[in-house]
Amino acid sequence: MALDNVSLNKFLNLLRSPRDRRIAMIRRDARTSVLKEKFDAKSEDRDFYSTFWADAKKAVFMGADLDDLTRERIEKSRSRFRLFPILRDGFLMAWDNYTGQILGDSEKIEQLRNISGAWSPNDVDGKIRVGNLLALKDINDLRHLVFPYFSQLYALGPRAASLGLWTLRHVLKVHHPKR
Repeated sequence: MALDNVSLNKFLNLLRSPRDRRIAMIRRDARTSVLKEKFDAKSEDRDFYSTFWADAKKAVFMGADLDDLTRERIEKSRSRFRLFPILRDGFLMAWDNYTGQILGDSEKIEQLRNISGAWSPNDVDGKIRVGNLLALKDINDLRHLVFPYFSQLYALGPRAASLGLWTLRHVLKVHHPKR
């Protein structure tokens, strides 16, 4: 994560982390970035959470079975044995609750694509990126956006959640300037 171009998820994780952990995260990411640049490394397997999130989106929009996808991911890499089932169960519980209360008939949803953007704070040489949202439109033409915040160690908390929501609104107003 070059700090001049950081995802909202990593930015929120940095904010929630204690100072010593934040410094360690930045150092580790700098080492990884240098190695990737030096060896022109193109990782076939994205980071842990992005891989899960891609499977969750397949389950929502393509009708894939998240249980099967999770099992396949674990078979490919045993390092996912503990966390992927937790992510799967949490996502399915939240998604069932969400679709039951808000969407109603989840068969009548349409995927929205290319909902992303970046925000550059004033007087800062950098930007915060927002992307990889689960974005959909329901039968009533209402748009729903789900942001994938993942952290094993730190819950988002009200202040960081407010900052994240403010950033999402600020970045995504490009897509709907009248809203």
